[in-house]
Order: sequence, then C-alpha cells, then structure tokens
Amino acid sequence: MESDIEGEVVNLCSNNAYSLLDIIKDLSIQTHHTLKVTVNEKFVRENDIKFLLGDRGKLDKIIGNYETISISETLKSML
Repeated sequence: MESDIEGEVVNLCSNNAYSLLDIIKDLSIQTHHTLKVTVNEKFVRENDIKFLLGDRGKLDKIIGNYETISISETLKSML
C-alpha cells in the first residue's frame, strides 16, 4: 500500500465479522479435523465483548480500492 498520508491510525480489517465458531469450522474443513468445542463457564465474564467489527472506511478513503483476502485464505496461509 502506498499513500502520502503519514501518522494516521487506521483499521486494517475486512468490514466483516467472524465468530470464533466460524474460524473453527473453516479450519476444521481445511485440516480435515473435527474439534469438540466446549465452554468453561468459569472463564466467561459478564462484560466480555460479544460482537466486534472493524470499520475500514478511513483506510479506503486514504488508499482507495484494494484487493482483500478472504478469512479462509488468510487462515490457509497461516496453516
């Protein structure tokens, strides 16, 4: 990415939200493994963030259109 803008803070995100279960399902498909997911209620906090979504609008204004990489492709490259 190139820009004349310096010192700006921007979100690097896709404007898409993914749950942990979405990520686990995708990785299960890619690795051909089945995971049993359980939640230990002792570690669940009432004030945990339930939903978080980044906004890449500022980045889009600075650098214009750019190709995004799907979460599935990102996970694949990390594997």
